[in-house]
Amino acid sequence: MKEKLLILILFLLLGGVFAESPDSLSFNLFPMALAVLISLSFAVIVFLISQLAQSPQLDAWAKTEMTEIFTTVLIAVILVGLIVSANILPTLTGLGENYEDLILNNIIKQRTNTIRTFDHLSHTNFILTRYSSFSYSKTSSIPVVDWLYTQFESRSQNFGLGPLVSKFNRSFDSLGQAIFILTAEKIILQYLLYAIPLFFFPLAIVLRALTFTKKFGNILLAFCIAGYFIFPLSVVFAGEIYNTLLPNEVLNSQLSTIFDTTKRIDPGNIPAQGIICSTIPASIAQLGQFGFIVSVCATLCAIIGWFTGGFYTCYVACKPIAEIIYYFAVPMFQYTYGAALSGFAVMEGATFDQTYDLIIKTILPLVTLQWLLAIVLPLISIILTIVSVKSISSALGADIHIYGLSRLI
Repeated sequence: MKEKLLILILFLLLGGVFAESPDSLSFNLFPMALAVLISLSFAVIVFLISQLAQSPQLDAWAKTEMTEIFTTVLIAVILVGLIVSANILPTLTGLGENYEDLILNNIIKQRTNTIRTFDHLSHTNFILTRYSSFSYSKTSSIPVVDWLYTQFESRSQNFGLGPLVSKFNRSFDSLGQAIFILTAEKIILQYLLYAIPLFFFPLAIVLRALTFTKKFGNILLAFCIAGYFIFPLSVVFAGEIYNTLLPNEVLNSQLSTIFDTTKRIDPGNIPAQGIICSTIPASIAQLGQFGFIVSVCATLCAIIGWFTGGFYTCYVACKPIAEIIYYFAVPMFQYTYGAALSGFAVMEGATFDQTYDLIIKTILPLVTLQWLLAIVLPLISIILTIVSVKSISSALGADIHIYGLSRLI
């Protein structure tokens, strides 16, 4: 009994040494030490009463409580040492500046690679959309003055490519889900690595040290151990699996293939785009026949009528002239630049073969692999963590039942 008491006092002194620099260790050891001292004082008082009253029950309870307090302090010192060693280990191995860097680097790398793939696919999708959604309408004959009649041609160059591109577009949803999961996992890890040493670990030791909250303290302590060691280290293990299945060389090769093939199948910009899409043709097209006549004649006759006072007469004379100009200007504009549009974004057989192979053989397998890794690897870490919580809580004497665990696994 005396030997345990001396060892316990030694542990408390060691705790005071750690407490000298709580900012550097991110610990709050004062409440832990206070809770241990309160429980120790209470156990000593009960022990003295048991000696005076000659009560075997009180004596046994006091000794059991002293053993539990000794175990609590021992667990606290061991865990403090492990957490401090975890922060030093990455620096010694050159894998990061601290424990947090060691853990988060794997998630950051996987998330960055997923975003890189998303960026490359965005460019490819932009190019393929030029083929699948491009259509044009053009004048195929010069208007005849007597009948003001023209022939128009309207076509969608690659309408059949739409289903293939729509399947490709679903890859964006998969990559978006992967980025969301990885971002959430990163935020959870950052929270656990910050909050467990600062809040939950001291609270778990306090609850375990106190007599009536010992079981809940053991459960919380099991969550702290699993959350600070098991889950992050399982993420590191999952990161090694990711590096094995999708190393940087393979990913860079796949992205280079996507970039090079996209560059080869790019039809370029629309011919005469600066003229076709300029302000004046766009305004005339939006106004239509009636709007063009009203705008031109109203503006012109407002100026002439200001001087002559004959606005209505001017408008009656202007209307047929503006109408003829419109009937000639619009078809002639389309006739002049329509030939360039008819030859734009026409997907030939060789281009279609390259596009098909790019989507089926390169993009979809790469997206599928990244999506599966983003879902399966965190799931493995979560299952390992849950199983570890159950095992650690049983070892600490506070077995908990996680209903549906077998179904989850």
